Amino acid sequence: MRSRSQLVTSLGMLLLWQLPLPSCAAGDGLTTPAPDAVASGRAGSKEDFRRAASAAPVRTSGPQVKRAPLEQPVTAPAPAGLDGKTPLEGQSAFAAITAAEKEVTRRWRDTVLPKLGHPAAGAAPLGERMYAYLTKNPGGRGRNHTVISEEELGRIKRVLDDIRRKRLPGAPAPPGTLSLALEEAVELGLEKNLRLQITRLNEDALETEIPRAKAIFHPLVGASLTASRRKEVGIEKLNNDRIILDGRRISDTSIRTPTAFVSENIPTGASIAVESFFRRTDTAGGRPPREFLANYTVSIVQPLLRGGRIYVATRPIKDAEYDWRIAAAQLQADILTVMALTKAAYYNAVLADLIIDVAQDALARDEALIEASNALFKARLVTKRDVYSAEIIRAQDTETLARAEGNRQLAQNALSDVLGVPIGTETQVRHEAIDFQPIPSDLETWIALANERRPEIMAADEAIKKSWLNVRVAENGLLPNVDLAAAYGRAQTGTSVGRALDFRGDEWTAGLLFSYPLGNVAARSLLSRARIEHARFETQLAQTKRLVELQVRTAEIRLRTSLERMKPLAVSVEQAEGKLEIAQARFALGQATNKDVTDAQEDIRDGESDLLRSIVDYDIGLAELEASIAGQI
Repeated sequence: MRSRSQLVTSLGMLLLWQLPLPSCAAGDGLTTPAPDAVASGRAGSKEDFRRAASAAPVRTSGPQVKRAPLEQPVTAPAPAGLDGKTPLEGQSAFAAITAAEKEVTRRWRDTVLPKLGHPAAGAAPLGERMYAYLTKNPGGRGRNHTVISEEELGRIKRVLDDIRRKRLPGAPAPPGTLSLALEEAVELGLEKNLRLQITRLNEDALETEIPRAKAIFHPLVGASLTASRRKEVGIEKLNNDRIILDGRRISDTSIRTPTAFVSENIPTGASIAVESFFRRTDTAGGRPPREFLANYTVSIVQPLLRGGRIYVATRPIKDAEYDWRIAAAQLQADILTVMALTKAAYYNAVLADLIIDVAQDALARDEALIEASNALFKARLVTKRDVYSAEIIRAQDTETLARAEGNRQLAQNALSDVLGVPIGTETQVRHEAIDFQPIPSDLETWIALANERRPEIMAADEAIKKSWLNVRVAENGLLPNVDLAAAYGRAQTGTSVGRALDFRGDEWTAGLLFSYPLGNVAARSLLSRARIEHARFETQLAQTKRLVELQVRTAEIRLRTSLERMKPLAVSVEQAEGKLEIAQARFALGQATNKDVTDAQEDIRDGESDLLRSIVDYDIGLAELEASIAGQI
């Protein structure tokens, strides 16, 4: 950006030349005041200036017309000031300029400016050549923009490059400052963001539920060892009941039984058990005094109706898997959200820095304007009002700078929060992260990709599957209990261990168990609730798809709106720069007040700030769009 401290520049003089001025050429209907008349102030009076201005042609796009003569009366000369000189209000604009200054002005107007204003034969105007150069630079190469022309793209990029020219890329970060590029900030946010860590821990916790649910089908092994002894004391009869003895020990029996078993639930809803025991019985005085019993049994209980389906038996496992997949989808959704929030916070931090640059640049122009206004006021070329105007705009820009500094601190805190670093950590951002590279709009494709990729839709699908499983299990609960129970075993009793282990005896049992609660109210209520929950999850899926589409459309509208705002804002900045140069040139010659200068400076400040915000809005919109479609554009 060109320096605003230069009050008289070549371009300003070029545009000044195009303004209607009294011509020195013969035959133009105007007369040039003689040097002695100018020195005396007669030819430079207000009436002379009005007559010259009324006769001067006005530049229009149509036929040339002449201004109507001013009807206002000539103001009488004001009283002399303290120094005895006539105030500026009582002097002509030309009379306030020395003869040497008038000669320099005429030379620029008649000799130099025509050469600058007219291009060479066959050459395009300077503005068109500048835009043609800018739009051919490598920064805008490789894309066919359907919504923005190459001229508009070059204009926006030129203004953006001018705004961030003072920021040198790769400058070392001050001590205690965290220096991050955009990609590094995203990686740090994905690693330390607290919201993401909470979601990741929740997903890890639910993943452990799957092995726990599968454990219901793991075999259960057990063993036991029991021992007992029974002494019987009573009446003993001898000699064919002739002798009866009371209080005699009749029997003494001890039993020891080790037992082992294995049981397991299977996915059909059945349970299988294998049990074996070995019993030793010692009887004092008995015949035989010692016996051994060996036995093993295989039993199965299989539900035939209620609970007799694989999806019923495996429901705990399916529920755990659904819950984990929903949590994993939520983690992916939070990752996309954190990435978008990190980019937005990073862009806002860069924007805050650049807004400060714009405000400081405006203050530099204000200081130059104040210095020039004071100098011209001392030379009696302007009034004190111009000095006050310059100081007022400096105060306004100082307030803007203070507000920008506060916004920068807020942006830094927001960036620290999303990155998961301590709040208040100063982060040095790379200002080249803010760039403008428009993309062609493809709304229907983006909506289709979002419906296919978004984790929220995947999570809603998993919730519907889980609720449908609950409905099927609840429907199975309406059936009666009909269980098939069967068992088969072999056993043998012997006086020795070897005999007992022959297992030559066998036994089997089989049967059906039927039960049904009258009315079955609990099962019916459970089914009604399951169906309502399923309908709710289906509605939530439709609502999620609508929200996803709304997010995509909102991001696309934001992109389009930001793009449309950038076009006139870039033009506004360029026009304000030209307006500033003209105003500075006229103000330097004492032909106008500095109101046009202050207005132009405000236009530049506001236009650059608004253009920066529009570019940042566009970049944030791209980040939100990528999060909305769950992928790169």
